Amino acid sequence: MTALETYRHLVRRYVTSTLILAAALTSLVITSLSVGTTHLGFKEIINYMLGLEVDTLHRGLIELRMVRTLAAALTGASLGVSGVLIQGVTRNPLAEPYILGISSTALSVVSLALIMNPSLINSRFEVVMISFLGAVLGFLLTLLLSRLGSSGFSLVLAGVAVTSISSGIAHLLLYLLQSILRIPYVYLLMGSTTSVLKSDIPILASVTLCGALVAVLMSKPLNAYVYGDEYSKQLGFNPRTTLLIATTATSLLTGSAVAVVGIVGFVGLAAPHIARYLVGSDHRFSSTASALLGANLVILSDIVVRAISSVSNLGELPLGVVTGIIGAPILAYLVLRRVRE
Repeated sequence: MTALETYRHLVRRYVTSTLILAAALTSLVITSLSVGTTHLGFKEIINYMLGLEVDTLHRGLIELRMVRTLAAALTGASLGVSGVLIQGVTRNPLAEPYILGISSTALSVVSLALIMNPSLINSRFEVVMISFLGAVLGFLLTLLLSRLGSSGFSLVLAGVAVTSISSGIAHLLLYLLQSILRIPYVYLLMGSTTSVLKSDIPILASVTLCGALVAVLMSKPLNAYVYGDEYSKQLGFNPRTTLLIATTATSLLTGSAVAVVGIVGFVGLAAPHIARYLVGSDHRFSSTASALLGANLVILSDIVVRAISSVSNLGELPLGVVTGIIGAPILAYLVLRRVRE
């Protein structure tokens, strides 16, 4: 098979996978709007989406669920793209915002800021910016610790250490903060769409679209970067610029997701690996596929959370519990494969 034939084959796989994932996302969105303590028929949802007349009570319920659904989709897409970027610039398939301590450090910094100034909760944009700075801090700490080690797993081990420390701090701060926010701290620690506001969606959407655009524009530099600095320079790309842009985008994507929804782990690990299985490792294809997969995974997890809560009296599970059940086996498989290699 020639290089041109190989490329055409990858394009066909990408187009097919994108259409399937887009169709799945549409189906999950409709399902998400129907699932809850009050079940809504698909006919009512389709009428609402087409702008037809819908009962006032049902319209209000659909609009509330639409906010949750959009938040879940955008969070998943953000984490999917950030997973592709961070795995590319670290050249490590085990890298992921949650595992590398980026998410938990962002949450710790946000929690500290809110304790110092509770009125910040009224300005989501400021919270997102603080979360972004915390995400940058988490990545820098992990990178610094990893440079002190010589093992091939040093980056992941450093990330686990940073995650453990920052998660412990976040636990304490959020426990103190829950009385101020009137939200159980476990939801903030493990993610939930219950407290998402309609005004949060434009912020989350803007960051997600910008991050996805950066991933697409940086696809060629990232393709070169994964083969080493020298190879990247030979193709005319500055590896330091690639690293700076990709880590900044990753931190902003992760920070916005943490600020709005909380920590949703393992999506940034699972989505990129499934995407590469479907469309190959070329960042021109894997970044958008990973965004769609992340959106599908988080919406599916949110549907499962609401379905369980509708038949129990124990309240909603945190979103991160379900995504962890999905992502943890993938992480275990990857670690075992690395050990065998």
